Amino acid sequence: FQADDKDYSQGGFAAVMAQFNIEMVLNPDLNFVFIADETPFFIQSCFSSFNLLMKNVRKLQGSLILVAQNLSDLVINGDTSLVSQTELRVFFTKDPGNQNFDKISGLSENSLIALEQIRTVNGRYSQFILKDAFGEKVIRLSLSKEEYLRSSTHPVDREKIEKIADALNIKDEN
Repeated sequence: FQADDKDYSQGGFAAVMAQFNIEMVLNPDLNFVFIADETPFFIQSCFSSFNLLMKNVRKLQGSLILVAQNLSDLVINGDTSLVSQTELRVFFTKDPGNQNFDKISGLSENSLIALEQIRTVNGRYSQFILKDAFGEKVIRLSLSKEEYLRSSTHPVDREKIEKIADALNIKDEN
């Protein structure tokens, strides 16, 4: 509920980012990874902090992982630096309605065409485009049924898991 309070959430997130930077500086022998999952609001409100963090992780051998539904969530006021400074990019789809996607993504014409054709089959596999220092390629991620059900956040799958757990009287310890 605090995320609804813009000042509180922005201050809290900035404090976490500052602590992360301090830990990287004070512990140069350790590898740090900062993961920001589904945070378009925070990227928008703390864009300059993310830019600083991006520079620091590159200098201090850390890692920054940004997860967004749309590439446009990582671009603020036309500044594409969070995308352009990224060494590894994963694309599941093309942003709907983002007319700058082709340019900002940095994908080749062939990969852009492939991105339109890749697909996901729930419970079987997902395809995506991987762009890294070695090039661009279509990757297929396949999981066993057990791995899929353990990692799925799809509402239908979660409902099935809960019904089975209830029927077997299994309590979630997490």
